[in-house]
Amino acid sequence: MNEYMNETQNEAQPASFDAPPTPQEGRVCPYCGAPVRERFCGLCGHDTMQDQPNSFSHEVQPFPQTPPRRRLQTGLIVSLSVLCVLSVFLFILTVSQLRLFSPSPIPQPSESQTPSAQQSENVGGISAEEYAKIKKGMSYAHVSAIIGDDGVLADNGTTVQGDAYYTYGWYGENNQSAEVYITFVNDAVSEITLNGEL
Repeated sequence: MNEYMNETQNEAQPASFDAPPTPQEGRVCPYCGAPVRERFCGLCGHDTMQDQPNSFSHEVQPFPQTPPRRRLQTGLIVSLSVLCVLSVFLFILTVSQLRLFSPSPIPQPSESQTPSAQQSENVGGISAEEYAKIKKGMSYAHVSAIIGDDGVLADNGTTVQGDAYYTYGWYGENNQSAEVYITFVNDAVSEITLNGEL
């Protein structure tokens, strides 16, 4: 019988020295305020015997996300910035293309080269000898000096390459029905046309 009593006393002793004290009635969870009868809160899982919450029983709080409105504003600002940069780039490209393909200004002959209305009426004409001396590449001043008179401006404009041209005409000195037309491109003879006999 003494053996049976000893066994009963041994079973009544706690199995481990680390066992927590028996919870008391009337306790509340320091986290959620729910009444607690055991070591862990039945509502939030907090360990009521420790100051720190049970890391396994609590959900990990996610990092705060950017509110949708702020994300929308940021996207709008980025889109507007990209649009502005593209607009400036296109403007610069357009201006550079216009400058590249715009025709160069047409140089106007100086007053000494341009025949006046009075001189045009009194054209002395061009002789066969003077016609033979005119060569391609000569300037208007050189040609008018050989002929001894200014020609009549018959045509002017721009070539396909964008160079300015002027065509001047002279009547024949001995034959008024004969005509000589000389075209100057960038103030150099490029074409000589004779209609009739000088």
